[in-house]
Amino acid sequence: MGNPYKNQEYLVKILRDEIKDVKECFNKYSYQSLVFCGALFAFIIKDMSSTSYLFLSSIPAILLLIIVKRIGIHKYSTANRNSGYELFLSRLENLNNKNKISNNEYTILKSQSWEEVLRAWRIVQPIIFESIYKTNENLEFKNCNKLFSPFKRLHPKLYSYRNEVKEYIKKNRGNMNTAYPWFDLKELSYSKKIKRSRYYVGSYLEKMFSVLDMMQFLLLTPFVFYLYRNIDSFNKINNSLNSFKCNIFNQSLLSDNIKITFTFLLLFIIILIMLFNQSRVKRRRKMLENELLSIHSCSITWNAVVLIHLLALKESTDYRHYTEELVKIAENLVLKTEDNICGTFNIHQWIEKNIKKIN
Repeated sequence: MGNPYKNQEYLVKILRDEIKDVKECFNKYSYQSLVFCGALFAFIIKDMSSTSYLFLSSIPAILLLIIVKRIGIHKYSTANRNSGYELFLSRLENLNNKNKISNNEYTILKSQSWEEVLRAWRIVQPIIFESIYKTNENLEFKNCNKLFSPFKRLHPKLYSYRNEVKEYIKKNRGNMNTAYPWFDLKELSYSKKIKRSRYYVGSYLEKMFSVLDMMQFLLLTPFVFYLYRNIDSFNKINNSLNSFKCNIFNQSLLSDNIKITFTFLLLFIIILIMLFNQSRVKRRRKMLENELLSIHSCSITWNAVVLIHLLALKESTDYRHYTEELVKIAENLVLKTEDNICGTFNIHQWIEKNIKKIN
């Protein structure tokens, strides 16, 4: 296996390079999409007339900006995951220096292969995530059958805290018991004694998303211009429908009516999609900055993931049923306690209790 310390230094360098790459990737996509959409907007406004349908070309541009925001969430999730692992390694060293863990435990935890623990992360972390948040798997529609299950993604409470988690945090706010919301930095920084206490996460991602949102709304203005320029036709249609002297089946008027109604409907649908996406991305961004997907929370999750990986290996030395063991041990971590508290709140106690088993 070689020198684990030297290998870890090389791994940290690789992780930092990947963090740099994913952030630059999002920056590049953001700036390029803004330049493209700005040029397209100028072209639409320049050549637009009352009979032109060039304004419809803003629809794919809006969808592009929505996709770029989603890419940003995924890129920063990767960056936080990698930074969290580096923080986990740093905290291991501090714990070892303070004799909180033995030299043997420190060496074993620190020397695990990145690909091994990353695979364990993809199994364990979703289980921890689902114990805290409402997801597609645990969210239920009242009085609805399986026909409506695909629409769970549209549920307004998706990715919000589960009811029992929210109630426990609210009940114990400012009171750091042994079971506490280690995954909520906003709550951790709350203090009844210090009114101004808060956790500052930076504002780059929020501002970049705001700029992308502004460009989306700017691309809606061609729709408004088209409807404004055709307001006379719209008035004629109303007059014709209210007058018995006019042939209400006039093909030209009916055609104009269909076009304008379709444009109104299309504009309404696009605005709904934009607002829904903004709400969902905002929630995910808060999870990245303040909650389970933050660097701080990822480091604690990594501690549990690596430990669960080692415990699963002890139960399946030749990797047979290794995945099942991962799931079994992770489920044991998140099980509710006798006090009906989500086991995830006790992650530190669980780690302390099980870490001796890897010796």
